[in-house]
Amino acid sequence: MSVKHKSPLSKRAQFLRIEAAFDCVRCSDASFTDFQAFVHQLHPTVRSSRFLNDNGNLRALWRNDQREQVGFEFLGEANIQFVIFKQRKGRLGMGRIAGVDARDKVLVHMKAAGAESLLFG
Repeated sequence: MSVKHKSPLSKRAQFLRIEAAFDCVRCSDASFTDFQAFVHQLHPTVRSSRFLNDNGNLRALWRNDQREQVGFEFLGEANIQFVIFKQRKGRLGMGRIAGVDARDKVLVHMKAAGAESLLFG
């Protein structure tokens, strides 16, 4: 019999589900399913912070020391609310992109902003 080992991302998501049940807080199965699909598709190598929002959705946040960040709230039906803060070269300062889009389109926004390193080092 083989033993499946859960990734740290999956363990944290399971912990949040248990805590939500203990605290009688709503937990969106669709949001957690979308998060698992996201992780399975991308395999991020940088550790994120994960939170359970009051609305029951899972939110993942990747940040670095330069105050750059990528944050995703998994809304269900493969939709993601996102924020991307990425330093621009020169005097332009911090670029900010936010919105709601399908998972594959959010990845296009992230690549266009040059923010992949926040997830993949």
